[in-house]
Amino acid sequence: MSRLLLPGIIAVTLAGCGSNAPDMATVSGAVTFEGQPVEEGEIRLVPQDKSHATQAGKIRNGAYSFPARIGDNRVEILASRVDPTRKSEMGPVMLDFIPAKYNSASSLTANVTPDGKNTFDFALSK
Repeated sequence: MSRLLLPGIIAVTLAGCGSNAPDMATVSGAVTFEGQPVEEGEIRLVPQDKSHATQAGKIRNGAYSFPARIGDNRVEILASRVDPTRKSEMGPVMLDFIPAKYNSASSLTANVTPDGKNTFDFALSK
């Protein structure tokens, strides 16, 4: 009898786990700074619902794409490049060139929806 119960218990347990999985959708888009594609960087989606974790993706050649939780998010964009005016013993010095108004003090937003229309382009300037 216990042999028959075990598969049923496992099936119910696995079904329960699946129902708790967060709703996700792919977000993508383009990021430019002063009219030029951001070569390398990171874009973060910080959920308005503070009980959820931040999701992030890499920006490469001005484009990004990654899975994110459905809902309203604050957007943070970060990128750095070699500062040609400074050098150190360790090598090139990197300079964060995206202003704080697009990362730590960002007012950018993205509402990720389940309908698949989650393209968010960001044209940044000084």
